Amino acid sequence: MDIKNGDNCWFSRRPEEGNEAQWFKERSQQNRKFKYQARQGRKCKMHKGSCNCGAVSFTVEGDLAPPDACHCSQCRKQSGHVWASTDISDDRITINGEDNISWYQASEKVRRGFCKTCGCFLFWDPIHHPRIAVAMGAFDGATGAKLGSHIYVADKGDYYEIADGLPQNEQ
Repeated sequence: MDIKNGDNCWFSRRPEEGNEAQWFKERSQQNRKFKYQARQGRKCKMHKGSCNCGAVSFTVEGDLAPPDACHCSQCRKQSGHVWASTDISDDRITINGEDNISWYQASEKVRRGFCKTCGCFLFWDPIHHPRIAVAMGAFDGATGAKLGSHIYVADKGDYYEIADGLPQNEQ
């Protein structure tokens, strides 16, 4: 039985012999698997989020890594300004409503995930890597995360300055 207390949950199930209480959800695109692992007796922070209309939602287990603010031309065009995201390993995220995600192949190595209904830009997926970047603006409520760096600042718009003292990477 899972015991929930606010944003935290405890997994009280005992893993079955040889099963380690792992649940797998087949991902509709690229046959990737998102794994949700129960950690017996360990407290874990759960972060929830969704698109604007709620057709796509997600849950992330554990603390969030410091997000990056991407200033590349693709992120600026798709978000309307800077796109802030945090990288999540595939075994820590559960995505619901995957049939409502439209994937745009942004390059040979990356695809971007949008809600088919409301158009919300949610995911940046480096194909063939066991992680996905999730839009910070899609999380429900406070996350406790603090911006860690700026990336692709060589491509930033000319209408703003970056003056927060965080590391800035040209690419």
